[in-house]
Amino acid sequence: RGNGNISLVGKCGLVRDTPGECVYPDILMKIRPNARMLADFMVLTINSPYVSNQVAMMAKTSNGAFKVSGATVRAIAVVVPPVGEQAKLVAAMTAETRAVTTAIARIEREIGLVHEYRARLLADIVTGKLDVRGAAGKLPEPSVELESTSDVLNGELSDECTIEAGDE
Repeated sequence: RGNGNISLVGKCGLVRDTPGECVYPDILMKIRPNARMLADFMVLTINSPYVSNQVAMMAKTSNGAFKVSGATVRAIAVVVPPVGEQAKLVAAMTAETRAVTTAIARIEREIGLVHEYRARLLADIVTGKLDVRGAAGKLPEPSVELESTSDVLNGELSDECTIEAGDE
């Protein structure tokens, strides 16, 4: 229902099971499909560009967080095919996106492992378990020489780049 990023307002996820007493923060909205709409189809529909564009046009902000109301969500127009067609569409979308979903999960797992490795490496360097002085001496020289700003600008500032007193 709400987010600082307009493209994330109205994004939907499916929660199949919740604890008995669950409290939702004001930036979340609980929506339950009726008998005419499958839950999985509802998620695909709400996350579609068609609905996202409607939400973006209706979202309001007063403090940098874009939000939609329950009345706004109820006013969103969607096509609801028969339940059998919904099931076929959900199956087709799931099959079509399976490879991408699997790749995203694998990459997210690998990113997590790289973060863990980085944290462990930094901890070992800081605690002295790993001595990097020898490795630092074996690093290749940079292949590109860096130029200073004054060299690039030939001592003059362009019209697009001015520095005034007090700027940092």
